[in-house]
Amino acid sequence: MIITNDDEDIELSEHVHIIAARRNLEKIDQALVAKNKFLITQDVLLKPLQSLRGQYDYIFLDTAPNATTPTIAAYKAAELFILSAMPDPFAIAGLNDALADIQDAQRHGNPHIRLLGVILSGVDKRTRLASTLNEYVEQIFAPDGRRSAKFKTTISRSTVIPQAQKLGKTLFQTHPTHTVTEQYRALAREVETRLFGLTGHHTNLGLYKTQAVR
Repeated sequence: MIITNDDEDIELSEHVHIIAARRNLEKIDQALVAKNKFLITQDVLLKPLQSLRGQYDYIFLDTAPNATTPTIAAYKAAELFILSAMPDPFAIAGLNDALADIQDAQRHGNPHIRLLGVILSGVDKRTRLASTLNEYVEQIFAPDGRRSAKFKTTISRSTVIPQAQKLGKTLFQTHPTHTVTEQYRALAREVETRLFGLTGHHTNLGLYKTQAVR
């Protein structure tokens, strides 16, 4: 079900539509098999996304950190993926797991999926965890001296983010001139620049959260 501003009691940013997740997605495997015993579950997003082509400039598939059916289906359907991590003791392990999953997806069903970049968020540059994660991403995601895949823009740690989440709104609605909001604007511009540099057109993006993301 696509949620838009036309729905009652819904307030979204302009030109943004959402398909929201629900807890009953935990039972999606049983539901899919009950509907069609021959269905290949990893392909369930292919036709729905194909039907949306031309209606949206970007489609973001925001996945869970674990390899559930919706996450695997997103790997199969996405053209590009973005890794996102926060400074956390488990962040590096989460990034490694994410890379392994994506490499599996490339070998088994979606050879064209590739990395667009790595976002670091919730960053307090004064902490050792933040500097360790930044150094790791710079090294691992810039093999053989090539340009780092890490986005130049990082998202700072701030209380305005949970405040906006509590209200069910975006930072652009609650704190439109805040420093962190400006960081998100800069990140969006950087994403677009890389996207058009790679593909020259709009695409489906797999947004993979590592285990360090809440």
